[in-house]
Amino acid sequence: MARALTLLLLLVTGGPLVPTADLSGQSVPGLGSDNEVGAIVSLRPAGSQVADRFMPMLGLGMALRLSSSLEIGGEGFLGLRRVGVSPQNSPEQSELAMGYGGLALRYGPGDASGLDGWRAGFLLGAGTARVRSRLVGAELDVDNFFVMEPSLEYRRGLGTILGIVVGGGYRITLGADPLPGVDSGDIQSFTLHLGLNLVRDP
Repeated sequence: MARALTLLLLLVTGGPLVPTADLSGQSVPGLGSDNEVGAIVSLRPAGSQVADRFMPMLGLGMALRLSSSLEIGGEGFLGLRRVGVSPQNSPEQSELAMGYGGLALRYGPGDASGLDGWRAGFLLGAGTARVRSRLVGAELDVDNFFVMEPSLEYRRGLGTILGIVVGGGYRITLGADPLPGVDSGDIQSFTLHLGLNLVRDP
């Protein structure tokens, strides 16, 4: 039985024959710190310029720590209030609401805990922009778009699992159609965030 097992391993892996006892003593390469995959949860209050107005946003993300340098997961940002897009002194009183999210990847040097150091990031996903009239109390138009957001951030640990993060990026939108009072380029902008990271390993 042992000979059949080693022969099968040889055919599958293309490696040399080794005794079964030797195979059991070998360590298998893994991911993450201590060959484990960790997790990170982030809460990121953010700010961005939308249609020449400041829009406060709240971001929430969850990711897997595949190594001390690489994280991949999902992240989303939601505008905390609508911003006015009507011309000054206009009776229309139109407002814009926006949110977006997608797959987020972060990579960079840092310690094994994931709480300290620099990280470069890239978000790829989609979003929605809505224009609503306060005057008539109805939605005027809505549009979906694709979004890409490269970013850079710095992390500083506050303990064994909690840390602060500060960073910025640039939101690039694709396929956005003009909305009432909003051009397609009005939802592209620099973003800034200051938040908290919760990092845990199994």
